[in-house]
Parts: sequence; structure tokens; C-alpha cells
Amino acid sequence: MAPTRISHTISSQQRNTSRSLIQKQKQKIREEEKQNMHIILLGDFNENIDPHDDCTNPTCSRKDNSLITYLLAHDYIDTYRELHPHTAGFIYTRPLSNYGSRIDYIWISPNLANSITKANILASNTVTSSDYKIITAQLIAPQNLIGTTNSKNLHRSRYDFINTTARQWKKFTKSTNIVKATLENNYQADKI
Repeated sequence: MAPTRISHTISSQQRNTSRSLIQKQKQKIREEEKQNMHIILLGDFNENIDPHDDCTNPTCSRKDNSLITYLLAHDYIDTYRELHPHTAGFIYTRPLSNYGSRIDYIWISPNLANSITKANILASNTVTSSDYKIITAQLIAPQNLIGTTNSKNLHRSRYDFINTTARQWKKFTKSTNIVKATLENNYQADKI
């Protein structure tokens, strides 16, 4: 079974320091991907991935964070957005100005795609005086997942129920009916 590595990252405000840290982090991730490790990367990335979903300010734009770009290009999963694709979840808010943003993330490698059971953003005022909220994720332990040792064999389907077209629904219904019929036939065959 592949080992799991949990890494915490904090983006630096100093551009040169940040670049150096990001390059080291990406190199470490590449090395671990070659070993097919389960990777969990969390922390303050100091960037809104999707300004539309992750920031209330209409002038927000995505910064060029090469670590985020790398994660997106290699199918890493933003755990909160995976389970809440249409819910704004802000880590930091300024109630008086109606501002909110999400710059803290928990990312998982593609070989953990089926392991997410919960992802939430919780108030922190009961445990700290910070004006930031806490992002959490609950995963099934990798050893309890079936078929995660070779991520090339994993297939993940995402369904956007809110923005699905009639044609997509028809295709989904057809494929679901095929699976249902196959399962029913297998069940009937087992009974004989």
C-alpha cells in the first residue's frame, strides 16, 4: 500500500521567498507522485482559485500561483469545492464591508479522489480569536479504499446537477438505466 504524506504550506508575501518555497514543494510532490503516494496538501495558499466562487469582491482576480496551477493541471482535488461545487464558502469575512474570500485549502492527490466524506468551513471563534474560519476535511483512510494503489486505474465522475442540460440528463439517465439493468440481470442470475 502506498504511504500517505500530509504537508502544510503557507504562501509568503515576499515574492522571491514564495517562488523558492513553491519550487521546493512542487519538486517534493513530483518525487512522491513517482512513488504513487497519497498526498494531502493544506494551508494558506494566499490565492482565490476561482474569483467568482471564492471571493465576493468583483475585482478579485486569480494570481499566478504556480503551485495551484500545478495542482489543477495534475487533477488534484480541492476537497471543499468537490463536495460544495455551488456553495460560496469563505474563510475570511469582513461583515461591515460584505467582503469574503477563500485562500485556505485542503488538496488531495487524484488517488484519494474517492476518499472524501466531509469538507466544511467552520467558525473559529470558539477556539481562537482569529477572524479566519477553519477549513476541515474528513477522508476515508487509504488502506480502506479499494483500488487506490494505482491512480491510473481510477475513474471519477462529477455531476453538476444545477447546470446540467437536458441532453446531459438524457445521457446520464440512459447510462444509469444500463447499469441498473445489468445489476438486475446479475441479481436474477445469482438467484437461479
